[in-house]
Amino acid sequence: GDNPPELKVVSLNLLHSNTQGRSLALKVVRDLSPDLIWLAEYTPLWQTFLCRELPDYPYRCQRPSQSPFGAALFSRHPIPLAEMVELGHSWTPACRAVIQSPYGPIGFLGVHTPPPGFSYARSEERNRALRAIPLSLQNLPERRIVCGDFNATPWNAEFAQLKKSAGLSPGTTTNWLPTWPANLPTALRIPIDHILVAGKLRIRDAQLGNNILSDHLPIFATVQISE
Repeated sequence: GDNPPELKVVSLNLLHSNTQGRSLALKVVRDLSPDLIWLAEYTPLWQTFLCRELPDYPYRCQRPSQSPFGAALFSRHPIPLAEMVELGHSWTPACRAVIQSPYGPIGFLGVHTPPPGFSYARSEERNRALRAIPLSLQNLPERRIVCGDFNATPWNAEFAQLKKSAGLSPGTTTNWLPTWPANLPTALRIPIDHILVAGKLRIRDAQLGNNILSDHLPIFATVQISE
């Protein structure tokens, strides 16, 4: 029979202080040729560069920042709804969008939660952002993609609860895709960047991208859309 339609998604934590990795990040995007690009730690410098180099992604929702909490969504398809929303904290924006795909509307939430520290308060900041995700998905189309830097591993209790509350499938977490810290060998890295789906969506192919001189490796997935 016919192959189900697909959307390709890549999530990149660029590292706000990363001024050397621009051509590497661009190569990752061009090689993978995704439909959607989620960018965390998106600075004005990255904005200038990527807006110039990626004219085939004309639909964008951007909030650059010099801090680690700039963010952007680049899409090949129109985004009739695209807004930056607070994810539990005023300084951690998430992008909530509707993607007008050729196969019907798809909800999207790109996230970057605060990194947990060694203190309860720091971990609680991350948990508060994770708990804000199900609420942020309300009223989006049933088919949904939630991706980004969750700063949480798949076996984290709050992450498991979030998936359950939001009705998200395990997505890329069924593969071992350790994204951080990028400079360590595979065995010493942990998976904290994920692409999750809900509704009639399924992850067919998930992989890590090449090092872009960030502390995170890119994560990529092909999302199959069943009717």
